[in-house]
This record gives sequence, C-alpha cells and structure tokens, in this order.
Amino acid sequence: MIKIVNLEKVYYLKNKRTQKALINVNLELPDKGLVLICGKSGSGKTTLLNILGGLDYQTNGDIYVDDKRIEEKDLDSYRSNYSSFVFQDLNLIEEHDLRIKAQRNAGTVRRTGSTPCFPDTVSMHRPGR
Repeated sequence: MIKIVNLEKVYYLKNKRTQKALINVNLELPDKGLVLICGKSGSGKTTLLNILGGLDYQTNGDIYVDDKRIEEKDLDSYRSNYSSFVFQDLNLIEEHDLRIKAQRNAGTVRRTGSTPCFPDTVSMHRPGR
C-alpha cells in the first residue's frame, strides 16, 4: 500500500515568489486495482504523479510504501523496484535518437523552434527486436 501524509510541493519562482502545487494531500492507495486522479488543469495531478513516480521530491510530507518511509536518498531504489512511467509525450533527446538523426540527414525532418516536425507518422520499436 502507498500512503501519502501531509504532502506539499512548493515551486520557488523568480522574484522570490512561490507557487504551491500541492497543499496538505493525504491519500491511501491500495496494493491492487485502478486509481483515477481527476482535476482541473493546474490542480497538481502531474505534480502528484511525478512525486509518486520518484521523478520529483516533495517539499514537505511523507510517502510510505509498504509501511517504509521513502526519503530522497531512496529514490533510485524506489524507481527501480516500485515505479514505472508511460509518458504522455515522447520526451526524446534529439542527440540520442537515431531516427531523428537519420531523417534529418535524409532531409525529411524540419524544425519549428526546438521541436522536430515529422511529415509522416513515425512508428516506434523496441531495441533488439
């Protein structure tokens, strides 16, 4: 079971301003089943998922997995053993994406700002297959 106690996430902005993304979140998630997190845009859903996935760390509060408190120093082990993510976007690093390099060299990729634009649908495959 995952237990969240008094979770808070504060982002520190320029001009010494702060933005509170999560305020006093308390939640228990079961070992099995499906959990849906719904809310308005900007309500903290992605921030909560990033913290639960070990991609970010809370400003205050505690997260317990199987009654063990997860600390910032434990995040690597937590991500390896408990967490996985399917990103909404590809989040590719251009320098390491052979598909982008090959298409750019063939002249089939054009840029708009910092994002490559593909003229055709691109299929993905797993390495080694």
